[in-house]
Amino acid sequence: MPHYTRLSYASTSTALPSMIREHLITLTKDAEKHTASGEMAGILIYGNDYFFHCIEAPASCIDKIYEDAIQGSFFKEVKLLKRELIDERWFSHWEVKYFLKEERLKQLFLKYQLSEFNPYRLEGALLDECHALLREYGKMIPGNHLQHFDRQSQDKEASAKQQLETYYHALAFIAFIVLLFLLCFIFYHCGVFNGQSVKPMS
Repeated sequence: MPHYTRLSYASTSTALPSMIREHLITLTKDAEKHTASGEMAGILIYGNDYFFHCIEAPASCIDKIYEDAIQGSFFKEVKLLKRELIDERWFSHWEVKYFLKEERLKQLFLKYQLSEFNPYRLEGALLDECHALLREYGKMIPGNHLQHFDRQSQDKEASAKQQLETYYHALAFIAFIVLLFLLCFIFYHCGVFNGQSVKPMS
């Protein structure tokens, strides 16, 4: 078994709020490729436009992973929080979590008087407790995050399509009412509603 290194670092997202879902899908696909090849495993926590990364990888490639994070287009203001050689791996897969959906993480930050997610504040005892929690996450069965993100995207597209169909139906109904009104107006002025018939032209 190669020597592994665990790397923890904070970063800020470069994605616009409207693009964060696509941003996370791309990151997850990228990470899962590395995980499948045995290059890395770990967890990514997102919240408040920040990321917390905890990655395990062979010592031979951990520097490239970190360098890619610094030089890449997905993150900015990358800050190394901890780097350590490890005898035990916590993760066997890649995991993505939303801070706002993780009650235990929120309680941990509140314990240190932090009401919002800010991984740049992770140091000392707070970082140690966060790592202990991540170790528990690593033992859990991974969820299908891509399926979750894709389902959200599909739901959003279906909702937009439904709204568009409703809009077109409304337009068609309005057009029908206008046409009916015009027909009534024409018939009225032609005498149809006055008991007169329209005489054919000779």
